[in-house]
Amino acid sequence: WTVEDWDRMQAVNVRGMWFMARAVVPYMKAQSYGKIINLSSSTFFEGVPGFIHYTTSKGGVIGFTRSLAVELAPRGIRVNAVSGGLVETGALEHFPNREEMLRMGRERTPAGRMVAPEDIAAVVAFLLSPAAEMIRGQTIIVDGGFSLPA
Repeated sequence: WTVEDWDRMQAVNVRGMWFMARAVVPYMKAQSYGKIINLSSSTFFEGVPGFIHYTTSKGGVIGFTRSLAVELAPRGIRVNAVSGGLVETGALEHFPNREEMLRMGRERTPAGRMVAPEDIAAVVAFLLSPAAEMIRGQTIIVDGGFSLPA
């Protein structure tokens, strides 16, 4: 990867969330209410060779989520993150080892299948619900147990 790759990854995954927060938080503060769900990746918790720029940016999302949650909690705004495992989407087309990643994901996931976009959406919906009122600044890993085996 190049410096440009590094900068692009940080811009999309960390700076993009900062821009989003800057846009919506003033309206949320005015209502003393709001919910923000950031998307990270379970790669941050594992470390993946060859993806240091991606893994670092997703770690930044987790740090951003925790700090923003502390800052906004007194204003009635909940901030959390969802870290997805390997999800079979079009984004994988950009990975040179796509087929190897998919094979490993299918073989190593205790749940017996890959994570689907709907799995991520279900956790986001839960975090937006009243049942998650006391969950603040947390990152929920949705990977079918992929990160469990050594």
